[in-house]
Amino acid sequence: MRAYSIIYFISAITVSFVGAYSNLIYNLAVDMAEYCRISYCIKGFGNYDFLIDAPSLQTGDISLACPTLTFCQDNKDIEIVQILNPNISKAEISGSGYVAINHAKRHIIVVSRGSYTIQDWVSDFEFALVPYKRCSFCTVHKGVYMATEVIKKQAWDTIKNLLNKYPDYELIATGHSLGGGLTALVGLEMQLDFKKRVTVVSLAGLKIGNNHLAEFIDETFNSSKYLESVNDNDANGTQFGGFLRVVHEADIVPLIPPTPLYSHGGIELYINKVRLPHPQESTEIKGMYKYEPLSSQLFNILSQKSLQETLTIYEHNNYFMYIYGCNSTSVADFIPGPNPPTDGNITAAALRATMINHPTSYSRSTLVASVTTY
Repeated sequence: MRAYSIIYFISAITVSFVGAYSNLIYNLAVDMAEYCRISYCIKGFGNYDFLIDAPSLQTGDISLACPTLTFCQDNKDIEIVQILNPNISKAEISGSGYVAINHAKRHIIVVSRGSYTIQDWVSDFEFALVPYKRCSFCTVHKGVYMATEVIKKQAWDTIKNLLNKYPDYELIATGHSLGGGLTALVGLEMQLDFKKRVTVVSLAGLKIGNNHLAEFIDETFNSSKYLESVNDNDANGTQFGGFLRVVHEADIVPLIPPTPLYSHGGIELYINKVRLPHPQESTEIKGMYKYEPLSSQLFNILSQKSLQETLTIYEHNNYFMYIYGCNSTSVADFIPGPNPPTDGNITAAALRATMINHPTSYSRSTLVASVTTY
């Protein structure tokens, strides 16, 4: 693994700030968190599929596709159109997700799934930058680029067919964690390829490219104009056509990869309350970002927790709801705590929660022992 010194982290500072903002933006972010949670119902890739104590996500009516989630039971007008999974035989690293359509809200949603454990992709995912040929001087996270190509090969024809059939539906890309990074590039590619208004909602996403790519994202999605519109609570549709990054206070993932070569695009919706629930009053729009060396935010996080704890903290798993897992209640029932229940009924949900919060005995990856070399 490439070694980076912690002092080379890049910090984000706001260049614009909006206090009160449209509830349309907030409602969209919460909706997309629900879709992200559904993505963790997908089996078929990774060593932790046995921890999904529910049937794998299926195509068709959402109430049948993910029967263990309340959101799926309460939204009969949503259809899972396609399941996306990488082909291991073709050495595809990642790219799990799904395509859905919401007829009630007239949305076509492309969802990128995150990893089951942050350690997996911190230890194993490729952090190198490679050229991104669709903009000058742009470079992109190699692993994110490869996974995006997997998604494009599987999903683009499906999206084209849906757009032809439902041309007035909004096209939305979303994802959480690693999926939040993937959806940034997937959404950008959708905007460039389909010549239609695209909305990106990235939750807990890592940085995916250099400053030039971040600037290209902001130009493509007209982030400055989108920022001006988010406080308009009366204008219908102001929530669409922009690039929104949702970040939870003390979540380390949006600060990595740990190198100044990486930056973020879009505008940030910040959750400033640690514990659930996260009502709109606990969020704020922080605007577009510039970057400066040395992240005091990062050091504050690391000073309070060990590296292992930092990579598994509550803040990353909770964005308006508990994102990980394919059950509306089972995972949350066992958080926190270093040991599974001792009542003789150790469920997959309990084991999953234990692994997420205390991965030392379970993870296939070797965690980095030092904070300063990573």
